[in-house]
Amino acid sequence: MKTPSTRDHILQHLWQHQDQWVSGEELSGQLGISRTAINKHIGHLRSAGYTIESSPKKGYQFRAASPHLLTSEIHHNLHTRLLGQEEIYCLESVESTNEYARKLAMDGAAEGTLVVTGNQVQGRGRRQRPWFSPSGSSVSFSLILRPRMSASDAPRIAQTAAVAIATALEGLIGKSVHIKWPNDILIDGRKVAGILAEMSTEMDSVEFLILGVGINVNTDANDFPPELGETATSLRICGSQTFHLASVVRACLESLEQCYSGLLSEGFAPIAANWSRRCAIEGKRIQAHMVERTIEGVVQGMDHDGALLLKDDTGHLWHLLAADVTLKPGGK
Repeated sequence: MKTPSTRDHILQHLWQHQDQWVSGEELSGQLGISRTAINKHIGHLRSAGYTIESSPKKGYQFRAASPHLLTSEIHHNLHTRLLGQEEIYCLESVESTNEYARKLAMDGAAEGTLVVTGNQVQGRGRRQRPWFSPSGSSVSFSLILRPRMSASDAPRIAQTAAVAIATALEGLIGKSVHIKWPNDILIDGRKVAGILAEMSTEMDSVEFLILGVGINVNTDANDFPPELGETATSLRICGSQTFHLASVVRACLESLEQCYSGLLSEGFAPIAANWSRRCAIEGKRIQAHMVERTIEGVVQGMDHDGALLLKDDTGHLWHLLAADVTLKPGGK
């Protein structure tokens, strides 16, 4: 577990006493550093975007959190044992959090290592599609996971993540959140988040898996490019409020850890049941596009192995483990 810095300790103490003044003498005594050093750390926190009031006689008082993504913000009140508790790489800008995390994993980074940014300039979704992630209003993060499972079972982690992210966002906005095959997260029928899982295998087992998540947090409707105007949304649009990026990351990490631990200890069946309850296309007519063929039919749900069940017009039931789906006009 990463050891909190002196600055983290100061911030934590001010957070815990944000309704009162904290003297420089008190902070100095707790941390064993001079009051001059305390004042310098306060200056750095202000530069990072925190609003901290000071008084020569009273000391310091926390007023407002930073609007930026900061390691200390994510750590604050993060109730996990694994995810985000090893190393957090909080980057101002990065081409791809998945690619950054993959390089860390290849160098032996521990499970639970987190790479997070508010400005991913070359984000990608499934099949190398670009992922729109405007600076300051979205969040992208990737986790290094090292599950002890076969490569054939690894796709279940992405579906587990979809349930976890949907659960977390639902708790944040108080509205129903659904999942579109395979891992798109929808609110009011529009995409608010996406998940991309990429793994490295060793023989027939998983060496490591990079779980990438992108969320439209405070994006305004007119910020989306024209091609996404009718299909994308954000937490701000749906929740009618501005969300703190670090709080969104914390909520997702806590939900992910709970679902990931459940998958490893209880198996996939509970996740599959939750996924099916949230399925945005069950009972609807779709086209499933695969490398060698396209199948049209009505979605029947998902089986306990994580395959999409699709009944075609002949009555044949297909079990699809990988496909892009398009909703047919009318949806039935």
